[in-house]
Amino acid sequence: MLNTIKLCAIGALITLGISCSKTPELDVSAASKKQIIATHAFDLNAPITALSFTPNDVAPWLGRVIYIDKAGKLFSTDIEGRDPKPVGTGSYLDVFGLMQIKLPGVFLALNRKDGSLNAFIESDNEGRFSAMSTSTSSSISAQTFCQTMRPQEDKALLLTNEGTIVTLDISVVDQVAEIKNSGQVKAPKDTKICVFDDDTTYALSSHKGVHRLHAYKDKKWESQDLDFTPNSFASVTVGGTPSLAILGEKGVLLMDGQDMSAQYALSVADGLSIRGVASADFVSATSAPFGGAAFSEGVIVLSDKSTPRLVFISLGYMGDRLSAVQ
Repeated sequence: MLNTIKLCAIGALITLGISCSKTPELDVSAASKKQIIATHAFDLNAPITALSFTPNDVAPWLGRVIYIDKAGKLFSTDIEGRDPKPVGTGSYLDVFGLMQIKLPGVFLALNRKDGSLNAFIESDNEGRFSAMSTSTSSSISAQTFCQTMRPQEDKALLLTNEGTIVTLDISVVDQVAEIKNSGQVKAPKDTKICVFDDDTTYALSSHKGVHRLHAYKDKKWESQDLDFTPNSFASVTVGGTPSLAILGEKGVLLMDGQDMSAQYALSVADGLSIRGVASADFVSATSAPFGGAAFSEGVIVLSDKSTPRLVFISLGYMGDRLSAVQ
């Protein structure tokens, strides 16, 4: 025992004070089980690997859902899933939508070939997008964007292939996307995906069966172990509370975004005419309105694992459902 203490102390000195204490583990058993009802769904031609939103601040129902299928092809559709339109000619890894005030929609995509940034701008009212030129302050090779539910006008975060999370400042001038690196932070080792919300960045790491959730706030990372394999996660505000929706083999776990405690274990049941989802492999969310009362406060969307389809849940309904006294 003494030798163990000595080794731990020496290791802590070598690593400049990093604690030898075990990473705390998330207590999933503390989560209340809640059933929510699917609000909306539509079928896809193929499974997807990434999704983002390009809101329209003038006519919310004209906002676009941008997604990438397993072949790396980009598509643009509306919240009803009508007439998906192909975008670009390359193969892509990830996508990040921007909200342009009283201007055509814009989104960024990561090229699968080298992780470089491509930009696209809405070219008509039918949801078509055209490629834009990009001007970058430095070379970027990224593996994924850090998604967020809050519509961004001029900011994006991404995880580079070098293991850093970079903040990008974006402006669109004369059909050119000007992209500048305005800061970066070292991501936790083995980070696979990331999201952000206001002043906090979250990361999920996985290595040899060890899965961890990390939160970066006040210039430091805080971490805790997960006892399940996370597939995807999203930042989401439900009933005014900043939260995280983590998707794993145990379903959707809704966590408090501040103290990272487990709040709700969610199941998505059938609606009157909308089939729910028993198992999902992707989650995303936006607080932007997308037309109609159901989507006025935004949506959370799940990709059905059993068949190519997207299932949407109204964030307004979800907030009311979780706050209701059972």
